[in-house]
Amino acid sequence: MAFPVYPSGQSAAGTLLQIANSLSPETFSTVARISDITGPTSSIKEVDTTSHSTVPAGGGAVFDTWIPTVISGGTISFKLFMKTDNANDRLLLSLYVNRTFFDWKIVEPDSLTSVIEAAGFFNKFNLTAPVAGVTQADMTIRISGVVYFFEN
Repeated sequence: MAFPVYPSGQSAAGTLLQIANSLSPETFSTVARISDITGPTSSIKEVDTTSHSTVPAGGGAVFDTWIPTVISGGTISFKLFMKTDNANDRLLLSLYVNRTFFDWKIVEPDSLTSVIEAAGFFNKFNLTAPVAGVTQADMTIRISGVVYFFEN
């Protein structure tokens, strides 16, 4: 008897990107009409520590050595189906133009409503308005500081 094959993975539909207001207490609002969230594109910077002492006694192949240093939070990017007369969309643009730091979070659509949180600023705003399409903006948040992965 063959066992059924169940799909693995998690649907991304329903993932939310939320941006904090600057009030106390801080509250988050969901950014409407976005798609294709990518990131955080986190990476670890590394330093080559290969030295003359890494040559094996008696000769032989020399392998390089590395140590991890700081973690870069990277970026979060997404597409916004923009309404140029919408106050919230204009708020996003003002955060970009004013180079404002803000807290953000991504809320996953899983049973735990897992959250990724960090701070950052918009470092990319690319508006497109194709003849046979809709106005949209490709936006990128540069992460600054610690990224909290799934600590809800």
